Amino acid sequence: MGYTIANTMSTPMLVNDWKEPHRTLLVTHKFSPQGVSGVAILAESHISVHTWPEIGYGAFDVFMCGDAEPMKAVGVLSRAFGTMDVRVKELLRGDGVVLDAGVAA
Repeated sequence: MGYTIANTMSTPMLVNDWKEPHRTLLVTHKFSPQGVSGVAILAESHISVHTWPEIGYGAFDVFMCGDAEPMKAVGVLSRAFGTMDVRVKELLRGDGVVLDAGVAA
């Protein structure tokens, strides 16, 4: 059994859908009368969510380091929230700042 980001969603999303073996912390906050904010802090990663159900909008931040493939989260989130209207903006953290120091940016 996985951990749900919020049991207030029509289709709860499971953190273990990412098959991340080192999940460490899950924090959520439900707003009244609706909406949720949450963050899953994983080894070398985090995934945060903020929803505005009254306008049918949710925003996610998927930050991953190392060999992780953050774009795989797009399909998981799309299925979990039952939407095909997905818009992705990829930001390469440290791009142009972190030079080849032997560490993944």
